[in-house]
Formats: sequence, structure tokens, C-alpha cells
Amino acid sequence: MEKIIALAAEEDKGKTTTLNYLIDMLSCVAEESEIYRNYDTDSWAWFKINGQRVFIGTAGDEPKIVKDNINYTKDYKCVIGITASHVKDDTAKEVLKHISKDKMIYKKELEDELKNLGDNNNAKNRIIAAKLFQEIFNILVPELANKKLIDD
Repeated sequence: MEKIIALAAEEDKGKTTTLNYLIDMLSCVAEESEIYRNYDTDSWAWFKINGQRVFIGTAGDEPKIVKDNINYTKDYKCVIGITASHVKDDTAKEVLKHISKDKMIYKKELEDELKNLGDNNNAKNRIIAAKLFQEIFNILVPELANKKLIDD
């Protein structure tokens, strides 16, 4: 059974940038991958990690594209699928047809947790991508999920 997650934010608030950073991170560790980038920065990619697949679709401005991203997750038999989404509008409604509200990750809430970075959106996007990367690995590589590498 696949887990579908949506990174939700208002238009032009860094969803695509954040998910492209995540794609770059995953491409460094994947056993196999396919990455397709459009000229306008939107991408979709799938990765095989620890024998399991992950799909990421950065486009999320139109309901049809979001639905396609969710279908790609299923078509590629991915354990995890991540799509961009708006917070409110038809795009968000389309996502909520396929996932529960608790699978919507609100980018603004995460950015608010990083208020010590001020207006450094680039750093915030990278940190959020790193957190998503960690969450993906906790699911795909459970034998390392609870392993602490650095003492407090």
C-alpha cells in the first residue's frame, strides 16, 4: 500500500524548489532512478531505494497534474508518493480525495519552526527537503530509523 503525501503551500512559496532539492538528495543514494525536468523547473522522478520505489512530482498548480502525480505513484508501484499542492482551491480538493488531511504537510508551518533563519528561504527549503529525506529513509530503511549516530 502506497503512502501519498502532499507538500502544500500557496502559489510561488517554494514547493517546487523544496521538492527539487529532495530529488537531488535522493538521486545521490538511489539504486535506480528516472528524473524528468521541464524547462520551467517542474520535475517528476522515481527512485528505487532499498528495493522500494518513491515518486516525487513537483508540479501542483492544477488538479489534473496532482491527480497524475498520485496515479504515477500507483503505476510505478511506489511505497511513497510526494506531490506538490496548493493549500486551498481545486488542487487541494483533488489531493484530499486521495489522502487524509494528516498527510498534508503545510510548508508554512515548517517554515515558522525555522524562524531563526529569518528570511533565508533557500536555507528553509533545503532543511525541509532534508527532513522529508529523513522521513523517507525512516520508512524505506527501518533498520537505521532509530539508530542514533551522534550523541546529544
